[in-house]
Amino acid sequence: MRTWIFYGVAVLALALFSQIGAGNNFSGADSADILENGEVLLAYIDKFGVAATLNRLAEIEKELEFRGACHAVAHKVGIHAYEKFGTRAFELCTEQCGGGCYHGSISEYANKYGTENFKKILSSLCLESERYDQCLHGLGHGLIAWTGFELFEALKLCGEVSPEEHKQSECWRGVFMENVLGTFQHTPGSVSKYLSEDPAYPCTIVPEKYKHACYQFAIFRIGQLYGKDLKKTGEVCLNISKPYNQLCFSGLGSNSFRTEKNLEKVISICNLLPPIEARSLCLYGLIKEATFGKSETKTKSICREIKEKTDIGAHIYNSACPET
Repeated sequence: MRTWIFYGVAVLALALFSQIGAGNNFSGADSADILENGEVLLAYIDKFGVAATLNRLAEIEKELEFRGACHAVAHKVGIHAYEKFGTRAFELCTEQCGGGCYHGSISEYANKYGTENFKKILSSLCLESERYDQCLHGLGHGLIAWTGFELFEALKLCGEVSPEEHKQSECWRGVFMENVLGTFQHTPGSVSKYLSEDPAYPCTIVPEKYKHACYQFAIFRIGQLYGKDLKKTGEVCLNISKPYNQLCFSGLGSNSFRTEKNLEKVISICNLLPPIEARSLCLYGLIKEATFGKSETKTKSICREIKEKTDIGAHIYNSACPET
């Protein structure tokens, strides 16, 4: 239900964990600099290879207890892998870090060639792949970059993926994620015009069928605009129309815990939301983030504490803590 909320949080990780080290040198496989230093990352890939780099990134994410911390960095691994190895990069990538390497390599291919050999991309790289969803998501990233961040043109190209809308939606997610997080926006003239001071934009102007995919990444735009002002984030979520505000409320809970690392404080943030559904969804996001990578005993303890201190709805609580 909430898987895509956590995609792209490496943008937050890079800011929050800058103390990991900004040196340009790494000491073997023990260096954590690859998470936040692009030059070190590329040197690490060249020395240890794609798979080892992804393994190390996944280890760092686990050490930080910060879900999604390595996803956007893995995009960069995929881009570099494609630049260095061409289409062989698709074989070298792994599922580590939410498949970010696949997203990056496929997106770099699409960014270079766009609709040229479009059917070939689909048949040889996607339709016959066990990683079909990862492939299509990466394709969305690349297509919006290739179109010069023409959002609607990229979404239209996603329609060529398949006549089935649920398959097209994987490509749409890549388009909307790239629009907000901007893997390719370091290129001059490649900044999206489909961003504004309204954090819900462009979700407010896209046709209905695209809205769910779009709002999945609105929480990251809110983070770009308001940073650690979590009260303001809550107010913005309340102003997003139903049912899309559900994604925002859940993201508020998870992102607040990543920022604060304080259960009591995030509970108080969630409790500021007036409707019980909003509070419950915020607490759902908190539970999923606070229990990530924790032992069964610790998970049960966190769930019990939240249940005792809040009025979280029973259905949502049971979904987040099914065995407590």
